[in-house]
Amino acid sequence: MKNDNRLMTVEDLSNSYVVNAAHESIGSIKDIVVDVNQDKVAYAILSVSHTLGLGSKELPIPLACFKLDTREENKVILDVDKDRLLEAPAIDPTDWKDFNHIDLLMKVYAFYGVKPYVNQMQSNEPGENSDASSVTPNTFEEASFKTNKFDNHSNSIRDRHQSKHGFGS
Repeated sequence: MKNDNRLMTVEDLSNSYVVNAAHESIGSIKDIVVDVNQDKVAYAILSVSHTLGLGSKELPIPLACFKLDTREENKVILDVDKDRLLEAPAIDPTDWKDFNHIDLLMKVYAFYGVKPYVNQMQSNEPGENSDASSVTPNTFEEASFKTNKFDNHSNSIRDRHQSKHGFGS
């Protein structure tokens, strides 16, 4: 989101009205989705206004696509025309567990022409990346020493200490 030295809370952003470049109402930001594995905001969920004739769609949109409306508080500008929004990837909020979030993220960022903040190879899906050492672990179990994600030479602190100081095992 283009925001010149201004901070905004998630609550304020979530209650923002969205307008197009001509300041016609598009809808409102319903929620903000955070990628907790990457410590990044994945996208905002735009609840589209019925007045546009788009139905009641919910669209994931990268924050980089929005600009703050400096004339009014709680209003952001999305410079995307109505016809383009008709083609935009939509989500069903009742099916959060039933779709691949990385695939959706890549589709959304590509659709809006925004560079994604994650590498497609970091999807952390089993079997998708043959070089396991380059994948960021998602859980403590994945990050354990036994998986060699952090230490390729020793399986425990005790092993490292013993080998460093010449103690036998």
